[in-house]
Amino acid sequence: VLLDFEAPLVGGGTIRGADLAGRDTLFWFWAPL
Repeated sequence: VLLDFEAPLVGGGTIRGADLAGRDTLFWFWAPL
């Protein structure tokens, strides 16, 4: 359930959490001020 998400990529396309299952992954969340 934790990996049940989709998000747009900056360069285009989409990342799906399910594609990362079983892999070491680091998320970096950034938002301009």
